[in-house]
Amino acid sequence: MKVICIIKTLKGLNLTEKESFFPDWYDYGLTIGREYLVMGIMLSKNSNIPCYLIDDDGNPFWYPYMLFEVTNNKLPVDWYIDTSIETKGGNIRTLIGFKELCTDEKFHDDLISEREEYALQTYFKRKEEIFYDYFG
Repeated sequence: MKVICIIKTLKGLNLTEKESFFPDWYDYGLTIGREYLVMGIMLSKNSNIPCYLIDDDGNPFWYPYMLFEVTNNKLPVDWYIDTSIETKGGNIRTLIGFKELCTDEKFHDDLISEREEYALQTYFKRKEEIFYDYFG
């Protein structure tokens, strides 16, 4: 799935769940008009607003979907889903994405919080595979 950034903040959006994210004025640091490859989709325990896993300048992070417009809605056929993650603690209710993201209990935290080298290498390897297999 590919998306293009259309806004950089949630300011002015009439959402009841905005408190689940950064404040309205927070600039997510994305580039308006830039296309991004979505590497995962997440729902948190506190919100029904999907977030996309993308990286900007090599830093994978979850971004609320409202910042983007979908330019290609094709999803990889080998993606996984984890709906049991909520029972394992943390703020995530559902994960959808590449294998390691959804099947390895440590991978998400190692990628997003700890920035472990193995997790980053795996992320970028999967990103390259997805890009060339589905969009290349």
